Amino acid sequence: MTKINLLPRGILLFGTTVLLSGCVAAAAPLIPLFTAATVGLTGFTVYKTVQSANGGSIGIAFPSVDGKESPPAPIPKGRRAAIWPGDPVEVYFAQKLEASGGFDVTPPSRVSAVLQGAKITSDIEQLTKAERVAAFKAVCRASNVNLVFARQKLGSSFDAGFFKLSRSNTTNKNNLMGFSCAQGSVVWREQMAIIVEDLGPKSPAADEVNKAAGEGWAERVINAPKM
Repeated sequence: MTKINLLPRGILLFGTTVLLSGCVAAAAPLIPLFTAATVGLTGFTVYKTVQSANGGSIGIAFPSVDGKESPPAPIPKGRRAAIWPGDPVEVYFAQKLEASGGFDVTPPSRVSAVLQGAKITSDIEQLTKAERVAAFKAVCRASNVNLVFARQKLGSSFDAGFFKLSRSNTTNKNNLMGFSCAQGSVVWREQMAIIVEDLGPKSPAADEVNKAAGEGWAERVINAPKM
């Protein structure tokens, strides 16, 4: 409801008239989700928006301070980075990170083989905090890297957008982690929100979402100041 108060008065009155008269929802103009700098997600600001082939949008958001995107957290120096396996998001992340020229990347496929050999699950949700540290250390030793990057999914939420006169959207939150092999602990943490905005009944293709998320994550790492 807070977003309605931010709409221009004429739009709010028009939308109210439509609801009272029983006209079809298509008569009311839909407000694109990403017209405002801050998404309807407390503490996050859209970093980039990618238009999908079917007309929908994919927004990548990072934490905000006073309505503005906060700068990336500092990251330890080191070129050699291993990427914890997950889904295609990690693959796009690895590709973008390596293409930047600032990192020598051990891709998720090779890390997956290391974990299988050590009989460690790649499902980070199944590991306790102590098991996670031990697993990261095992990857450090086997891959001879300085850093291990991993992503933890925090769940998703859906907003139909009807009462805000905006398009429906799904938000997926993620914890991003950077493990320092030298320090033996997670020393870089960020949160990332992936907001998928539909156009009518059509949603952006999964591969478009994965690519936007992976590349947005990589750009956050690339732009992070070095400790």
